[in-house]
Amino acid sequence: MPRTIQELIKAADVSAGKFSQLHGYIDKKGIKSDVVLRLGATYRFHLSSALVKLDQVDEISLQDRCNATRSEVLQAINEQGASWQDSLDGQQPPRKDNSIPFGHTKRGVRVLSIGKDGDSIILHGYKVAVQYDETTLPPKSERKVSKNPVVRVKNHLRRFIQRRDYTLRADNFDRLALQGLTVTPADIVSMLNEYRQTA
Repeated sequence: MPRTIQELIKAADVSAGKFSQLHGYIDKKGIKSDVVLRLGATYRFHLSSALVKLDQVDEISLQDRCNATRSEVLQAINEQGASWQDSLDGQQPPRKDNSIPFGHTKRGVRVLSIGKDGDSIILHGYKVAVQYDETTLPPKSERKVSKNPVVRVKNHLRRFIQRRDYTLRADNFDRLALQGLTVTPADIVSMLNEYRQTA
């Protein structure tokens, strides 16, 4: 029997700070992966955590990893830290979002939305771990790497905040495990039909 949208909302309600597993997810580039997500944590929490990590970063390893000089690493750290602090202080413009929220934690942190096209359910979370299907990754020679060392360092630092939106359709994932609830592609179709009837 297909899962209902109310079951999904109930699971979202108790998901604060908990983990979820998304299996066989295929992104827009065709890359397939299994992802562990943390749900229900606020953006402010992750910004604060990232700023703490930024203070503890190993500058020498960043120089080696990103092929950058010490001054370039320090510039990237200072600029990224200032940007995160601006976000924390509410000085950055809000992200544009055309989705329709419908699943929140008890504290009101959004976990689920209906896509603006009405044909998808969007899962909002923070990527904790990922395992890629190597056969779907582009060859290393085709992967884009910035020529600017400051940008390379910033791109690496941004991994401290892995906020992601995962758009779930009938054809782009195998299953979602969320607070004891297993959701399949067939469930997504059923839930969206249920949503359209009540909207």
